[in-house]
Amino acid sequence: MAGEAALSHEDLLCRLQSLAERAVRRYALPANVSLQLINLSENATYRVDDAATGSKWALRVHREGYHSRTAIASELEWLTALKASGAAITPTPILGKDGEFIQTVAQEGLPRPRNVVLFAWEEGEEPAATDAVGFEALGETAACMHAHVRTWQRPSWFERHTWDFETSLGKRPHWGGWQDGMGITAEALEAFGETVRLIERRLERFGKTPPVQSHPR
Repeated sequence: MAGEAALSHEDLLCRLQSLAERAVRRYALPANVSLQLINLSENATYRVDDAATGSKWALRVHREGYHSRTAIASELEWLTALKASGAAITPTPILGKDGEFIQTVAQEGLPRPRNVVLFAWEEGEEPAATDAVGFEALGETAACMHAHVRTWQRPSWFERHTWDFETSLGKRPHWGGWQDGMGITAEALEAFGETVRLIERRLERFGKTPPVQSHPR
């Protein structure tokens, strides 16, 4: 991580673009596809276009050191189960030339290889703030996903992060401590600290027994 952290934002994007261009060769795609970065958050997501046919795909380059290969495979397993059951319309992962969904690709200038997954493109758009119908559909989908996971039999090897107080706001946060956020003044630290303690007390009362456990993420 130290090597990557030393890169400027522009250098990191350049290396990720090169890695993505190398990664698409692992799949049976047309030779002259183009790649465009469309989202950079926990992962880097690229739109892959074939100008000749108009076909599109989504290439996801996973953040280094965040999810293991098994955890990524677990997510793909759940996505496939959701789609098969009709609970949600989920992107379809594409097998690589080697028959594997997950490709591990190295790139000069990055300290470690990255895990990469290619998906068939799903058309859609984010609902506007005033789109009541769109948000109703989102709520219905979320409910179907929760209902699905209550009865879904996970594979024995299933592995995903646990999201509870300790791993979100507590001492083992997956995304870093909230205290280190931008603009945290002494006053904000005191105010947010009181809020965090209230959340901790309420979650303790809520419990973590199976009926209240959330879906895998």
